[in-house]
Amino acid sequence: MLYALDSNNTDEGSASNVAIASVESAIDAQRDSTFAVEQNSQVDNETPSEVSNQIVWHQGWISPEEGAGFWRWGLSDGTIAVSSWRHINGSWYWFDDEGRMAQDGLVQVGGATYGFSSSGAMRVGWYLDSTGSTSAWRYFSGSGALVKGWLSDGGRWYWLDPADGSMATGLKECNGTSYIFNSSGAMLSSQWALIDNNWYYADSNGLLHGGWLLLGNSWYYLDPGSHIMLTGFVQVGTSSYFLTSSGAMATGWALADDTWYYAASNGAIQRGRWIKSGSAWYYLDDVSGAMRTGEYTVGDTRYYSYDSGAMASSCWINLSDGISWANSSGALSEPLPTSSDGSPVIADRADLSSLPGTIHIGDSVFYADANGVVNVASGWIMSNDASDESDNTWYYTSSNGVLKSGWQYVNGAWYWMDPSTFKMKTGWLNDGGTWYWLQPSGAMFANGWLKIDGVDYYFNASGAWLNTSGSVLGVNRSSLVNWLMSHENDGYYRGTRYDTHLSQESCMHPKGDPRWDGYTGMNCGGFVSHAYMKAGGDLAPIAAEQSHSPWSGGPGRGGCVNAYRWYGYAIDTCANVTYFNSIDELLRSGLARKGDIVFFNPYNPYADDSHIGFFWGNSPSENLFWHSDGYGNRISGLTALGPSKVILIR
Repeated sequence: MLYALDSNNTDEGSASNVAIASVESAIDAQRDSTFAVEQNSQVDNETPSEVSNQIVWHQGWISPEEGAGFWRWGLSDGTIAVSSWRHINGSWYWFDDEGRMAQDGLVQVGGATYGFSSSGAMRVGWYLDSTGSTSAWRYFSGSGALVKGWLSDGGRWYWLDPADGSMATGLKECNGTSYIFNSSGAMLSSQWALIDNNWYYADSNGLLHGGWLLLGNSWYYLDPGSHIMLTGFVQVGTSSYFLTSSGAMATGWALADDTWYYAASNGAIQRGRWIKSGSAWYYLDDVSGAMRTGEYTVGDTRYYSYDSGAMASSCWINLSDGISWANSSGALSEPLPTSSDGSPVIADRADLSSLPGTIHIGDSVFYADANGVVNVASGWIMSNDASDESDNTWYYTSSNGVLKSGWQYVNGAWYWMDPSTFKMKTGWLNDGGTWYWLQPSGAMFANGWLKIDGVDYYFNASGAWLNTSGSVLGVNRSSLVNWLMSHENDGYYRGTRYDTHLSQESCMHPKGDPRWDGYTGMNCGGFVSHAYMKAGGDLAPIAAEQSHSPWSGGPGRGGCVNAYRWYGYAIDTCANVTYFNSIDELLRSGLARKGDIVFFNPYNPYADDSHIGFFWGNSPSENLFWHSDGYGNRISGLTALGPSKVILIR
């Protein structure tokens, strides 16, 4: 045994105070005092080693100068601690089989690895070990044993090398599975990580994701093998996808290497198909999916797209072999040679006898002169067509020379270009059942009276001829319509408040013709009565008593301002009366004319009121009605005050 000299106060505890499985045996109980012996003296009759001969023995700490180059611990029985743990001043220390204190490193004790500081105290928790060629963080459990493998600390996971316990950082393989740890060693989860210029994504369990990944509103693709986030074009299954520099899968237009591609809403790159974006069409190459520009063929049809990719349509395109017309679908015509000014020329036409005149190119019609030069300018063209023996013919073209047809508004006037010949028309024109007058200049006449072949005709602001012939309940229709039209927009009638007193004294006074005391007001019958009177009509017979009403005693009070009296007067005088089941049926009949009286006869007169006014459409189907109701005097659509029979009176 080894003995110590001198006595020191110590705080040595028992090995039983340490929850360390590797402590080999219990420590002898401390004794209350120590005793001194001379150097090399033998108390237990054992022969000390050569080392013991170099030790200055005493209880407590024995310094390296006293302990043959090592710190040692002298026991109270005169020996030193060997192959044992000692709890001294709150720290644990290990002394090997020669009594040397472990310090500055890792020591295997009973199958476990422990770490010790430079003072020899056993380490617990995190420790940055700088003793090797590279520094490494290690973790020692509460028992002091070095932890290896997975460690959960403070809600974070760490990986400690199974061989030496060093903490992992960066991309590491753990038990065959890859994980990423930050610079503090914590395992990453639910986040991106940049390692060696490659992006990875760790899921909620820290596993590196492979394949498609949806984050927010964006899809990403990570290589299933390496787990690296991919960018650029990738082939997944039978489809190609484009991943932007951020890794997000592109949808819609995507620019790659100065070339545009289009990805569907599911990200698949489109090939060999047309895409409409905004108002333009684009074609995507059959093989690469690249947006086409310039001239190309789809099927048997040639097309041309501008540098923007937008397909050319309804325009002329200069190509290397001539000039072609791109029709409305984009299909190019066969190239034509050009004249000195760049205009297309129908040079190979065998027979030019039909020119000057119209020619068809693609789906459009153009004008060509006698030499076959096609007009590509806009505006009016005057021509003495080869097919026209009459005077000069006028055409009107769009900006590319396309001949226009139908109604054209030019410099403030309307013109009609015949849809079959494209020639400007003059004289009478029937368009959809409405008659118009086109003056010798071609301009439509509108808004006034015009004498044609000695007969006066009236045309409204839209140019439609109003047939004011005949009469309305004995009043000249022309007089009635002219009177009303003269006040259509001046507020004479329109806007006059509605009056409910049902008397001629209170219901026949428009704003333009107030009562002697300045009073104004009209009901529906009062408005019709006032206009009828101004057109020369006699109200006396209309105001007279008659029996045509829902009540046995007649229509009741009000005289001519009572709408039922107008209906009864029409019946009694055998006027032209036509019945309809609905407003729509009336409009579809084609019978209504401007100035006709429309009477709404309610199916239930005890619940709904009758109503009367003037049909004011410029055509039989135009739903306009001039009347007075609760909104005042106005022009609106045909309006009944309840379910009613619709009656047209003239």
